[in-house]
Amino acid sequence: MLRNRHAVVHHSRRAEFGRSILTPLVAYLHPDLDYFSAFVGVIAGGGSLFLIQWLYILVRREVGLGFGDVKLLAMIGGWLGYQSIFSTIFLASVVGSVFGILIFPLLSGRKMHLRAAIPFGPFLALGAFTHLIFGPQIRELLY
Repeated sequence: MLRNRHAVVHHSRRAEFGRSILTPLVAYLHPDLDYFSAFVGVIAGGGSLFLIQWLYILVRREVGLGFGDVKLLAMIGGWLGYQSIFSTIFLASVVGSVFGILIFPLLSGRKMHLRAAIPFGPFLALGAFTHLIFGPQIRELLY
């Protein structure tokens, strides 16, 4: 397994299993989510970032996206349904790009370069939260 040499990695198999085991419960309790949507959301969410991660590794020969991001989007897809995947990735990418280009250099006081590592997970969480609150309005704008 390839790892970023600067990353501090802490794996908790119990936490990963706990999140996975909660997906059917969330699908049962969520009024607008069915089991099929949750299952497809896990596969589409985790699979899309997993594919992007490995394509990046094949092209650049280095890690550009952590596996935690893959697991987080799989969980988001399972808990919010496959309908949330595109808008979550879109919002996370836009907000993350704005943060990386405009805000990060101002906060850090140093010049931004293309190899700077910015965590994507907080932006995925923000995109999922935004989809949870404004989902129908976002779908009207994007589709």
